[in-house]
Amino acid sequence: MPWPPRTRTRRRAHLGTRRRASPPGIPYRPPVEGNGYEQLRDGDLPTHWAVALERAAGSEFLAAALGREFLEVFLAVKRRE
Repeated sequence: MPWPPRTRTRRRAHLGTRRRASPPGIPYRPPVEGNGYEQLRDGDLPTHWAVALERAAGSEFLAAALGREFLEVFLAVKRRE
């Protein structure tokens, strides 16, 4: 039986953190120190729901971390909310 999606996501995150790994094509970056929100530049985070969903849909990082099929289902649900 395959791992449930939530468990699979947590497991991948845990293993990636332990190995200091990143999805293919994404360089490893060390954790942010201090207040990460104060370090953001304008435009780093979307401020509208539709823009956030479109950025997520085009994210290779999310596709690699969550799996393409899971990401598509997740985005379909979020678009209906």
